[in-house]
Amino acid sequence: MKNLLKNICICLLVASCTTLPSSKKNQSFIILKTKDSIFGNKIRFSRRMNKLGQVKVVNAAREKRIVQYDEIYQVYHYRKGQEFYVEEMVMLTPNNPISYTPMDVIITKGALKLYEHDPTNWGNTSFVVSDVYHGYIRTKNEYYTLLSALNKCTDFREKFPEKPEFTQSNLEKVIHYYNENCE
Repeated sequence: MKNLLKNICICLLVASCTTLPSSKKNQSFIILKTKDSIFGNKIRFSRRMNKLGQVKVVNAAREKRIVQYDEIYQVYHYRKGQEFYVEEMVMLTPNNPISYTPMDVIITKGALKLYEHDPTNWGNTSFVVSDVYHGYIRTKNEYYTLLSALNKCTDFREKFPEKPEFTQSNLEKVIHYYNENCE
């Protein structure tokens, strides 16, 4: 009886240790479009001129794996200062796989998806992906072009009869409202 209890305790201990190692909880990882995950200690992005970008993932055993941008759904990783980021691969130009670029996730649920991208190292710039608008929101003119496209929805026109001021928080509020009421 003692051996049986001892074996059961050992089995439970082994099972609890193999579910997800604590070291993987803090690791960077990539989720592929196939929903497979690749864990790594280092993740490096690279792209050559007019070529599809790729990510090199190096795990704890120093094994390297190269993954093309068009295979990746999301990247979870740490940047300088140990800040944790979630990025998705987004096409800057629709239907052009060479234009895939990693962008910080802001809003990804709904018809309008909002990202932030730093194309110039001058700061993050909003980027919208949808059927009605695809591109940067850097200027008031681009913002008003987006609002004009969203005004085709009656509920949206009634909620925002005047153009809200161009700020990041207003942009997020407008997108959330559209996603909840106009899909």
